[in-house]
Amino acid sequence: MEFVQGTNLSDIWFDLEEGEIISISRQLAELESKMMSIAFPAGGSLYYTKDLENAAGSASGPTRQGITLGNKRFCVGPDTSLPLWFGRRSQLDVNRGPYENAEGGAEKELADLPWFGRPLLLFQRVRREAYKYQEQPPSHHVENLDRFLSIAASLTPSDPALGHFLIRHPDLQPSNIIVSRSPDSKLHIVGLIDWQHTSILPDLCRRIWNTY
Repeated sequence: MEFVQGTNLSDIWFDLEEGEIISISRQLAELESKMMSIAFPAGGSLYYTKDLENAAGSASGPTRQGITLGNKRFCVGPDTSLPLWFGRRSQLDVNRGPYENAEGGAEKELADLPWFGRPLLLFQRVRREAYKYQEQPPSHHVENLDRFLSIAASLTPSDPALGHFLIRHPDLQPSNIIVSRSPDSKLHIVGLIDWQHTSILPDLCRRIWNTY
C-alpha cells in the first residue's frame, strides 16, 4: 500500500470553476475508459498471484485457486465485495469466485438465504412501495433468484465482445478521488483510493452511477 500525495476532490469540489469541473470529469472518463478496456477471463477480485497462493483461507474453507492473467503476477480470485463476507456470511462454504458465468453470484445468494435470510425492508427505499412498505420475506428473494437463473443465459450477450468481465471502481465519489495542481495551476487526478471491495463483473453489471 502506498500513500497518495494530493487533495481529496471533496475538499475543494464546491470551490472549483466550471472549466475545472469539466476537466476533472473528462480525466475521470478517460481513466474509466482505460480500465474498462481491459477484459478479464472471469469475475471475482484482482490479486497478486503469490498472495492468493499463500492465503490461509477462512472459516468457510480454503481459498479457491485463482485464474492467472497474461501478466502472471496477477490473477482473478474470490470476490472481496462486502456483501459476500459481512457478518455470519463469512462462515458459509460457498463459491465466491472466480466466476466464469452469470449464474455464479446468484447461486451463492441462494446458499446464503436458508441460513441467514430474514424478513427485511428493501435496501433501495424507492422500491419499498411495491411491497406496501412491508418487510420482504426471504422466500420472495429466493423466487426472484430462481427466475433469474432460469433466464441468465439469455441475458448474457451472445457477442463475446459484449460479455467481457470488467473492473470498475465501486464507489467513485469525490472523497475517493485525489487531485493535485501542476505548476501552471491546472488540476490533475493523481490517484483513486478505496479499492478494497472492488469486483470484476460482467459488463452488463458494471453500469453504476457516480455520486457526484
